[in-house]
Amino acid sequence: TRSNKLFLARDRAGKKPLYYYLGSDRFLFGSEIKALLAEGSLHPDPDPCAIDAFLAFGFIQGSDTIFQGIKKLPAAHWLELSEGRVEIGRYWKLSYTPKRKLSLKDAIAELQWRIAEAVRLRLVSDVPLGAFLSGGIDSSMVVMQMAQLMSQPVKTFVVGFRDAAFDERRFARIIAEQCQTNHTELLVSASVLDILPRLVWHYDEPFGDSSAVPSFAIAECTRQHVKVVLNGDGGDELFAGYDRYGANLRARKLDAIPSSTWKLLETAMRCVPKHWRERQPFAKLCRIAEVMTQSCERRYATCNGHLTVAQRQALYAGEFQETIRENDPDLAILDVLSHTSADNWLDAMLDVDVSVYLVDDLLVKMDRATMASSLEARSPFLDHMLMEFTASLPPDLKLFGSDKKRLLKASLRGFVPDVILDRPKMGFSVPLASWLRGELRGFSQDILLSIRARQRGYFKVEAVEALLHQHISGLRDHSTAIWDLLMLEMWHQTFIDRPLDIPAISMSDPACGV
Repeated sequence: TRSNKLFLARDRAGKKPLYYYLGSDRFLFGSEIKALLAEGSLHPDPDPCAIDAFLAFGFIQGSDTIFQGIKKLPAAHWLELSEGRVEIGRYWKLSYTPKRKLSLKDAIAELQWRIAEAVRLRLVSDVPLGAFLSGGIDSSMVVMQMAQLMSQPVKTFVVGFRDAAFDERRFARIIAEQCQTNHTELLVSASVLDILPRLVWHYDEPFGDSSAVPSFAIAECTRQHVKVVLNGDGGDELFAGYDRYGANLRARKLDAIPSSTWKLLETAMRCVPKHWRERQPFAKLCRIAEVMTQSCERRYATCNGHLTVAQRQALYAGEFQETIRENDPDLAILDVLSHTSADNWLDAMLDVDVSVYLVDDLLVKMDRATMASSLEARSPFLDHMLMEFTASLPPDLKLFGSDKKRLLKASLRGFVPDVILDRPKMGFSVPLASWLRGELRGFSQDILLSIRARQRGYFKVEAVEALLHQHISGLRDHSTAIWDLLMLEMWHQTFIDRPLDIPAISMSDPACGV
């Protein structure tokens, strides 16, 4: 008050949100967009460019939100308001240079110490504490360290599905038995139809990551047992755990082939009859040719996207397409790549994922899911000193040939069974395609083909109808596109058609059974 200034800042990794609005006569800020809307002076208008960005990636990147005029303060940034003017700056950023020179043995020893310290700091609690345990490498490491540091058995929780292809309970059970945890297996038993409206309400913006459903369910059920939970968020982005890293490194070797050759191949593939282009190996060759005509930066920006430019343009109605004609959803990623300190392509990709994918997708998913049930989530891998250490490691300690998470797995080898370390990565995925052909079939048709959805003018009705028909009939898997469209329309119905007019949601019925 003495200096007549307001100073705000957001945590380094972006675990927690901070939204703000600057008007001609007021400045609003809060940890939820609903808090800003509840002030009463803002009219909740959707941003067309943000809609395009959402469909491109399944989330909205950078400082923008789906609401016109409402912004996000980026992770590791501060904001100062003085005399009606806002100044924003960055106070922390991972540096990937210079590299530390460590032997594998020394790197393992230091990593084990740093993870143990990060976990120890997050065990300080006056309330019951536990851990999410998927049976993957990251959560296994956290639980193993917790078991060594705690005098009581660790309370661990895993969520499962009846569909074995998406069920990790058997792997979590192995770690739970080895670490002698107090283990609880949770089965998603609530109808997805019951969970969806609650997801839309708590996430404030359209969110296309379908693993938000099990995240929401496990958080709600875990809260019945503990109030604080540790997780393995950040392990993949720090230690190179995704297949796309190796794929993009291999693609860079193909950059020696002139782009004109790839363009010629892409043109030739268009001459192949459509019914052949949609079959293997033609479909794969078409995709390779299309991808290789792009720069490596643009290629990485789009490799983890949801809908390509062509797919979005096929959906958009003419007037809406003209509105977003100059929009480029890739810019947030391209900006990270243009300012990265990394001097090799693997670290550059990791920098993108730490700065964008982790902040705007994974941490949003975890924060909203846990906060909806008043459950505090803590992420040892996102300890900033541990993050700085991993960024300083040579790339071959993270990815060595096809060996992902090399250092992290080496530090667990001998302590964790090989079946855990060497199994293919499952990810926290859901049987989305079957949901949209089963339980959500009629619901998605009713929502996406409703009169209100048609009147918004975003999409060609016949294009949406074709997506639904091809998916339901089993001709194509359009589950990602349909899910994104469903989340977008449900968000409109919740925040635009009847803003802040939803009654309190009862949490009396858990989303899963023990």
